[in-house]
Amino acid sequence: MEFLSGNDLKPKYDYRLREVFGCNGGGYISDFAYLQTYMNPRVHDPAIESSRRKARNLFMDENGGQPHLVLSSIRTAKGAVFFPPTGRGYLQRRALLQYIADRFFCAEGMELGYVSKDILYNYTGRERELSRRSVSMFSLEDHSFLPGKARWSDCATKEGNVIGNDFRILPAADAFRAFAEAFGVKVSQRNRNVGTLLRIAREGCPIHMQHRKEYADFSELGSFARLDQLMNTVRRKFPEDSERFYRIQNRQQLLARDILRNKYGITIPEPQLTGTSVRQKSSQVKNQPEKRKVLRIK
Repeated sequence: MEFLSGNDLKPKYDYRLREVFGCNGGGYISDFAYLQTYMNPRVHDPAIESSRRKARNLFMDENGGQPHLVLSSIRTAKGAVFFPPTGRGYLQRRALLQYIADRFFCAEGMELGYVSKDILYNYTGRERELSRRSVSMFSLEDHSFLPGKARWSDCATKEGNVIGNDFRILPAADAFRAFAEAFGVKVSQRNRNVGTLLRIAREGCPIHMQHRKEYADFSELGSFARLDQLMNTVRRKFPEDSERFYRIQNRQQLLARDILRNKYGITIPEPQLTGTSVRQKSSQVKNQPEKRKVLRIK
């Protein structure tokens, strides 16, 4: 406790100390006796010192360097949820971001419009009270977000606060990748499937997708097996026939669109079919009237 108080940390509010280390890669603390060893300032084991630093940085990095003086908020088009600068507040903020990630391609996620994480140095008494009440929106067992208890509040930007970038929630693989990387959320199997389908709808299947390790866990891989085989045959037997290549690729794009709509409930704009200009040029050549030679008699 001396270490924590000396570094201006406030775990006494509501945070289980063993989670300080577990959630920041410091290791799992099996019992209270082991925890006391970690918190004993007379113990200077290198591994324990490292975990202590990680525990401190967990709070300092996530809360603007002043863990007990600032609030944070997750802001969306529906409003904001405020979080106190405590361990529980940190876990619940991450739980809300994970909830949004898991529903990024669903109606519940898309209706939020965008997501931003803000650090609030300047806040009102009302916002501080809202941060304390936010605990009611989360499970007491695992901190998971309870959407039925959500209370989205107004959040006016104030000078001196750190306003995060807005990450738009769109049915686009690039939008989800940017969101996931910015907030460090876990990517579910469903989202991996949707992301791959969105890429196929945009540009067709990658070459030899059926045999590539990065697509081994793609749940819809079998649906594209026949088209992938046809594509490999065209590449091998007709390497110069770009029109035939693009026709198969377009079938892949449309199949991905249909799977997104019928299985995942995601409607996307009609794909811009690849190779359209090549087929149009080929069609123009075929439809061009043949010039007849005229025999002139002098």
